[in-house]
Amino acid sequence: MALKLSVFLAFVLLLGCALHAQALTQISNCFELQAMKNNLAEDYELVNDIDCSDTVNWDGGQGFKPVGASPFFTGRFDGKGYVIVDLVINRLSTNNIALFGTIDSLAQISSVGLVRGSFTGNDYKTGSLVADNYGSIVNSYATGTVTSINAGPSTYAGGLVAVNRGFLNNCYTISSVAKSGSDSGNGGLVGLNTNSGSISNCYAMSDITSSSGFAGGLAGFNDGTIRGSYAIGRVTGVNVGGLVGSNEDAAVISNCYARGSIAGRGSFSSIGGLVGNNVRGSNITNSYAVGSVSSDVGNGGGLVGFSSATGTTGGSYWDTQTSGKTFSSGGIPKTTAQMYMQATFESWDFATTWQINEGNDYPVLQSSVAPVQSLAPTPTATPRETATKSPVPTPSGTSSETPSPSPVPTENQAPPAGGGSNDGLSDGAIAGIAIGSAAGAVGVGAGLFVLAKKFGVISLGKSSAVTPMQPTSNA
Repeated sequence: MALKLSVFLAFVLLLGCALHAQALTQISNCFELQAMKNNLAEDYELVNDIDCSDTVNWDGGQGFKPVGASPFFTGRFDGKGYVIVDLVINRLSTNNIALFGTIDSLAQISSVGLVRGSFTGNDYKTGSLVADNYGSIVNSYATGTVTSINAGPSTYAGGLVAVNRGFLNNCYTISSVAKSGSDSGNGGLVGLNTNSGSISNCYAMSDITSSSGFAGGLAGFNDGTIRGSYAIGRVTGVNVGGLVGSNEDAAVISNCYARGSIAGRGSFSSIGGLVGNNVRGSNITNSYAVGSVSSDVGNGGGLVGFSSATGTTGGSYWDTQTSGKTFSSGGIPKTTAQMYMQATFESWDFATTWQINEGNDYPVLQSSVAPVQSLAPTPTATPRETATKSPVPTPSGTSSETPSPSPVPTENQAPPAGGGSNDGLSDGAIAGIAIGSAAGAVGVGAGLFVLAKKFGVISLGKSSAVTPMQPTSNA
């Protein structure tokens, strides 16, 4: 009897999950994308690349209307590895500028790319994918420009998300982010990472400019946690850091690095190769910076610009030659030759976290994010018509080149090396149900977990593999 019940439950589970998958609302064009604002609790999936180039002409030039600001978007959005190309939002009197205005704590966004987007706002939060994130965003990226022109206080701009209160994992940006406003946060990935925000395995290759406030290659402000992430690019402003502008309120930065050039201004500003400010109980561990650090009055630190008595730095280093700085408010100075040696980085985990091509390069992360899909080509008709296959980069540890954009894979392209496709019932799911047939409820539970991943209850995206992609040149 127990065996029959197990088989029956497994069948019902499969049927229910299949019906759930079929119930996803499919999006095939930009008009359907815009229509999501009419049902903020729905689950959506892309079925092809979306050409949104005509949004530059929508609504008198204001473009696309953000989906869900108040009330929030509470559903699930699965990009299936496709891209949204040339999306334009230019709304100077609207809060929360991005494809999604605000997403709820239960909302999920996965496996989508925004390519050559243009997002312009004049209020509290301006991003590209999400303005205010309470939920989870995985395996997603954005390229293009984000501009906030508000001169008021407490405004935030980010290359992917303006304010992150939830989870970002395996995400990246290649973008230009410009921000004005006092007490503002401006970052290549996020403007503000709050005390509930978590960023892991992410990177930004961005050009960041800020007229005031704090700017960072990855985040303007960090009040939460940032792990296993990096930034490469230029950061220009008043208070600036290669990775984070201000690390504060018991924030954590661990196993991160910055390789961009930093330029700050003002005699009382905080300017650092990794972090501008490290204050109020915040901590930096096992991280480094190697980019040039400059300011109009000569101040600034190779790793940290300013650290309060309660801001701590451990096991972290900066290159005195490439930074041009022998001073830092925290951290250990080393020459370039020393930074190329594993022995320099005492207590670092080179078994599972870091790797180094000794004598030739700085350490790189073993499990940094690789693109969900490569960047889209310039469309001549629709994005899919010009797409060609492009492999995902794999680590070499010796490359001195920054990756260049490459075309989006075709619809039938295999997933990246080391990864797996979620298309079809996985061997793990079949194994889970087989266990269920043999061992009752325990086996069904195992099958449920695997199937939850399969159908997005646990969202892994089209490619859940994390393949290192390590640019090693100093931008």
